[in-house]
Amino acid sequence: MTATIDRIVALRGQQHSLRSIAAAVGVSEFSVQTRPEIADEQGTQEASTLPLQGRARRTEQLTQPVLPALVPRVGERAAARAVLLECAGSVFSPAAHVHHAGLFLALPDLESSELVACAKKVYGSLPNGFYGLEPVLIDAVLRALAGEARAEGATRFDPVELRRVLGIDRAPEVKTIHRMISQLSETGKAEELNAALAKHHLNSTGSGGENLAALLYVDGNVRAYLGCKKIGKLNATLLKFPVPASEETRVTDAHGSPVFVVMAEPGASLAGELRKLLPELLQVVGDERRVLAGFDRCGWSPDLFKHMAEQGFHMLTWREGASKDVEELKRNCSWRSPR
Repeated sequence: MTATIDRIVALRGQQHSLRSIAAAVGVSEFSVQTRPEIADEQGTQEASTLPLQGRARRTEQLTQPVLPALVPRVGERAAARAVLLECAGSVFSPAAHVHHAGLFLALPDLESSELVACAKKVYGSLPNGFYGLEPVLIDAVLRALAGEARAEGATRFDPVELRRVLGIDRAPEVKTIHRMISQLSETGKAEELNAALAKHHLNSTGSGGENLAALLYVDGNVRAYLGCKKIGKLNATLLKFPVPASEETRVTDAHGSPVFVVMAEPGASLAGELRKLLPELLQVVGDERRVLAGFDRCGWSPDLFKHMAEQGFHMLTWREGASKDVEELKRNCSWRSPR
């Protein structure tokens, strides 16, 4: 048996309390409570059936603490209270068992999306304090992946357990999250962040600068409102009757991946929202590629078609109802560059 487990077994044999044993050995009470003598006997039996290399790895795993002690951050907390700390960095400790460890699998995709990089370019940084811009954004993304996208969902997580994924001594809670989001919203730069993320997404998923068509699909989406405010009602497709709701305009790429989402004004039509989004779509594409915008029948408007053609857009849409067949001579047309 390892020296740590020997000491735990010896102290438990002397009828010491779990708390005193954990403090003396340097592990958590949970680690002491899980009967280390049984775990070691099982580990010894398993190790005897492993090859020599496997035994070495097994021995290394046994030496890893199940839940290591917290890294002291007292100095950083004191500096944050005095507004002398810009933000605390992430510190990770080796552990054999980490709650919510599956969230680590999302970090490569989060890095490739450049959410943190774009946010730092747009917002710079948050006011001096313990929690900086990066841990606040990463915490929001990981909570959303775990099924709690709203700030109030932080109450369903143990901040001490979630801290091991974030690399800080305690995950931010609801009051702190609301304060950080308010500080970001007061800058009024949400649209800039939206455009920066969309531009990075389009330029990283295909070849830019070539004579290619940028395919975008624009559609409206009704989101049911469950709050206490009185807002107008919209027809919900799934419920088949009007409910208090807000409407979003979503833009996706040729693969159906989201590019950006904007909140539509109450009572606005898809044709009106498309007219407002055209300058932003051109800015997001960012090169001389032709832009083909597809949308459904809600955007059917001859005035919109004329305006989009003047702005250099191609369009793809449809209209409900019967119509006359297009003559064969009119089907052959030459494409012209919109710019």
